[in-house]
Amino acid sequence: MADRYCRNCGHELGETDRFCPNCASLVQEVAHVPTPEADVPVPPPPQQQAGGAAPSTLQQGAAPTQGRSTAGKLLVGCTGVFGVLVVLIVALSALGGGGDETGGGGDSQQAQDSGQGQQEQQEQQPEQQKQQGQEQQQEQQQPEQGNQQANESQEDVYSIGEVAKVGDVSYTVTNAERVKQLNDPYGIDPPLRGNFIVVTFIFKNNGDQPATVSDIGMYLYDDQGREFETDTDAAFYLPQDKSLYLLDRVNPGLSKEIQTVYSVPPDAKGFELEVTSGFFASESARIKLGF
Repeated sequence: MADRYCRNCGHELGETDRFCPNCASLVQEVAHVPTPEADVPVPPPPQQQAGGAAPSTLQQGAAPTQGRSTAGKLLVGCTGVFGVLVVLIVALSALGGGGDETGGGGDSQQAQDSGQGQQEQQEQQPEQQKQQGQEQQQEQQQPEQGNQQANESQEDVYSIGEVAKVGDVSYTVTNAERVKQLNDPYGIDPPLRGNFIVVTFIFKNNGDQPATVSDIGMYLYDDQGREFETDTDAAFYLPQDKSLYLLDRVNPGLSKEIQTVYSVPPDAKGFELEVTSGFFASESARIKLGF
């Protein structure tokens, strides 16, 4: 067992002493560290006496110095461990704070993106308003254009008895009537019953070449915009000298009286006859039938 000395006065202590018998100071136990330095006995520190001479027991080389060195190393080691723990805690706190900063940075980026989106929307609003204004202007112009086209088309609409000129030919409707039956001009077949519109008109060739008159493109329209073609079966009940089947060519300067027939529903009304400038029509006009 190593010798024990009082840290206050340097008096030698017994193995079981807890207080120094010399100065009554509390004996502080020091942990025994298994190091070469710890196994060296630590002499008591030097004590100044009244005469100024140190006790002979304190004049033993470097033994006390070695004890102090061991205690200092222990203190430094504990301080180093504590310092490492503090560094780790600070590092973890910094990492945690960095996450918050990153999150904050994300919020900042989102706010920046939101601001840019709002700015883009504000920049786009004038363009959208301008586009909407143009669309509204176009919508306002469309009825005007439609009315203008309607007025222009009205210039090409004629009535019964008026000469409708289209190209080098002209049409003059002399009669139009609704009939319920058509009689066979030869008296062989029984009358053909139905709802028919019979139109009689004068076709004149005003050009210098023979002109073809045909029922192709010669449509009848009602006030609902429905389109009706000539009825070829009912055409056999018309007088032969007025049928289109015998009068398909008209020489320059000549005119012919022609009849056409149309099958229409009983509720149809507001009829207009469309006439063209020839077989390959490039111009057309409409003639109101008056019913």
